[in-house]
Amino acid sequence: MEWFHRFCSNAKLYVTRSRSPSNPPLTIHCVAHMSPSSLAPRPLPSPPASRHVAVIGAGAAGLAAARELRREGHSVVVFERSAAVGGTWIYTPSAESDALGLNPLREVVHSSLYDSLRTNLPRECMGFLDYPFSSRRSRAGGDPRRFPGHREVLCYLQDFAREFDLYGLVRFRTEVALMERNNDGRWQVNSRRSGVAGCDGDDENEVFDGVIVCNGHYTEPRIADIPEVHVSDRSLTDDLPRKQPGYDNMWLHSAVEDFLLDEITTEWEILQVLKC
Repeated sequence: MEWFHRFCSNAKLYVTRSRSPSNPPLTIHCVAHMSPSSLAPRPLPSPPASRHVAVIGAGAAGLAAARELRREGHSVVVFERSAAVGGTWIYTPSAESDALGLNPLREVVHSSLYDSLRTNLPRECMGFLDYPFSSRRSRAGGDPRRFPGHREVLCYLQDFAREFDLYGLVRFRTEVALMERNNDGRWQVNSRRSGVAGCDGDDENEVFDGVIVCNGHYTEPRIADIPEVHVSDRSLTDDLPRKQPGYDNMWLHSAVEDFLLDEITTEWEILQVLKC
């Protein structure tokens, strides 16, 4: 018989290998050596203290944040200024009066979608880990394509909020107007409700232990400050640049430096090519 001994910190392994053909080739015996202190029950970690947390926005990020906060035992309030969950995936045919968004008094339309928009990512990359965005979740008459339209994404987020009972956390038609941090480290949140019977235009001040901002970055357009724009135009044959009508900083330049006539091509034919 050959005996092999192997030791570890809290267990002793006896490995026996026999040369006799009638016996099993390998037998392993394990005897654990536990110290009295290791047998004592370990104290369970104390649960985290419950906090009062505000989440601004009920889009994809806001819904996920609200669900995880509530799972951790916190008290959650979600502020959503529209009348539905979904954030930027809520489509409306309305457009702002100022297309560039420069007028601060314009009526803001919180939507960046166009009617025929489809996702530029496959649906497998867009879902939550424990709630996949699979075609099997498509409603009757939905869009099971791998790159679905925007309505399919909105239905997915609505189903997510319904599945995890998040609608009760959301205050619809409520916009956060001001948020300030107090001296004690807590947050003063001023909100305003609109379109709600008996509460239209009313302000409310509340104090929260923490605030998570999930309102996205597609509402306010970022307009580049460009002093002058010079564009080469193939159809412009003048030597001097022309100012584009309706613009103060856009100039058109001829893209053609020179051309020569031959015996076959006429000047009229060249002008037709330049106009294309």
